[in-house]
Amino acid sequence: MTDLKELMRRGIEAYNAKDIGALASLYAHDAELLWPGRGVFKGRSAISSLYEEVDFKAFPDAKVSIDNQAISGNLVITEWSYGGTNTGQLTLADGSTAPATGKRVSGRGVNVAEYGEDGLIKSERFYFDLMELLVQLGLVPTAARP
Repeated sequence: MTDLKELMRRGIEAYNAKDIGALASLYAHDAELLWPGRGVFKGRSAISSLYEEVDFKAFPDAKVSIDNQAISGNLVITEWSYGGTNTGQLTLADGSTAPATGKRVSGRGVNVAEYGEDGLIKSERFYFDLMELLVQLGLVPTAARP
């Protein structure tokens, strides 16, 4: 039986090392990934492009750490923390770009990864507060507090 915790750990290590080849190899060729504000990415190539454009180029020092994890059958649910500095151009959901802000962001999120019998990710869904990150970057105004 495949050690799903180990596979998720390898994914986090590949992400933190910005090793797109190692990260992509964890996904099935026809995998689907849901990303807040961006929709569904289908196929290993599209998923690799998402990571490269949204994370690796825009936040080259970004790191993720696992806070909590649960496994149920072929599902791995991971709560994680994230931090990085926006030193590269950021591709936005509508395809436009924003110049680097130089600002550091941090946040928490959850992802749910479904693995196939071959030990590859078939489907992955990410959940995090995109608005919080955009506010930290100064790309949207903060709401006035009473």
